Amino acid sequence: MKFTPQFYYLKLDKQDGFYFTASFTLARKKFPLAISAIVNKTIQTDIAGSKDFVWNVSLVYAFHKNYVEQ
Repeated sequence: MKFTPQFYYLKLDKQDGFYFTASFTLARKKFPLAISAIVNKTIQTDIAGSKDFVWNVSLVYAFHKNYVEQ
């Protein structure tokens, strides 16, 4: 299990905002599938079109280092 929280500041032209994001990953050793989720929450923003809360869930497959070495 992995949890990675972050706070960040975004400036876009003359508009700016503060945000919180976190990623969660649940994986098992020697098993090629994992579940990962990302959430993004607006703390304060002036940026037009910003959504208050955005989330995503993914199913991840590992290729056992056949294509990418990390």
